[in-house]
Amino acid sequence: MGNNEARAKMSLMNFIKWKDKDFYEESGGGVTVSGGEGMAQPDFAEALVLRLRENGIHTAIETTGCVSPEVFHRLAPLFDLLLFDVKQYDSGKHKIGTGVGTELIHKNLRWAHEQGLTVLPRIPVIPGFNAELSDAEGIANLLHDIGLSRVQLLPFHQMGERKYEFLNSMDVLITDYSSVFFDFAVTGKKIVLFPFDKEDYFRERGTYFGLDELPFPQAFTPDELLAEIRCGKNYDDTAFLEKFCSFEGADAAKNLC
Repeated sequence: MGNNEARAKMSLMNFIKWKDKDFYEESGGGVTVSGGEGMAQPDFAEALVLRLRENGIHTAIETTGCVSPEVFHRLAPLFDLLLFDVKQYDSGKHKIGTGVGTELIHKNLRWAHEQGLTVLPRIPVIPGFNAELSDAEGIANLLHDIGLSRVQLLPFHQMGERKYEFLNSMDVLITDYSSVFFDFAVTGKKIVLFPFDKEDYFRERGTYFGLDELPFPQAFTPDELLAEIRCGKNYDDTAFLEKFCSFEGADAAKNLC
């Protein structure tokens, strides 16, 4: 079994363990692959969605469409629903705001519709970027030209801004199993894991991969935690940053495409 397939199996096992699984089955709900860009890890996404389909679970994916046609054509047909992000009709404006034009994005969107896939365009309404009536008209014309008749408007928010301000103010991050360490790692500051209930957590829930695969030190008692806080960064996270954070930066969208 490949690494991506093993991670997908663990993800599915976690889903099946949920006490609310009966609710998802009764309601017709399912699993949405999100991000960032849901297709940024195509091998894992493919392994996961195939296992979900085997178990009759509805699947959706959030995508900007800013991925190579090869990857998009491979993954998009596997999902029951594509939640497709559409920020602009004007390629120049889009490039100013995101670092990339719209040509590839609109090409993938058109292809998905032509293939008969279920696509829901979603527009984040962003003041100063696409909130004018002219922007609405341009996007409406684009979607009409493609043949799409449904659209979802998403209100703009800056909830993440406070989060990153808070993270940047820290000298050390203390966490247990939260994925927040992926966000904090790019600061280069120390991260300490405090999985005091590790045995129970792994027995009842599990994680996508073992904590021992991470470079961060683990503390299991208050004394061990204090000792880690008082000493400097004492580990090498180069390989971790290369694997999980290599796209982080102002040009992330451009680099992904």
